Amino acid sequence: MVLVVLVILGTLASIPLLVMMVSILTRWGFAAALGFAIVTDLLAALIMGIINRKAAVEILIISLFVISGSRLASWISARL
Repeated sequence: MVLVVLVILGTLASIPLLVMMVSILTRWGFAAALGFAIVTDLLAALIMGIINRKAAVEILIISLFVISGSRLASWISARL
C-alpha cells in the first residue's frame, strides 16, 4: 500500500515538473532544460537520501555525455 501511495504522489509531483521543463525548453532551449533536469534529478536523489559522492559523479558524467551527444548530433546534422 505504501508503494502505491508513493507512486501516485510521484506521478502527481511530476506533472508540474513536466510543465516547467516544456516551458524552459521553449523559452531558453535544450541546454537550459537539460540543466533543469540535472538539478531535479540531484534533488530527487537528495530527498530520497541516496545521494552520495559516487551517485553525484555518475549523474554529472551521464549529463556530460548527453550534452556532448546532443551537440555532436547538431553538428553532424548541420553537415548533411
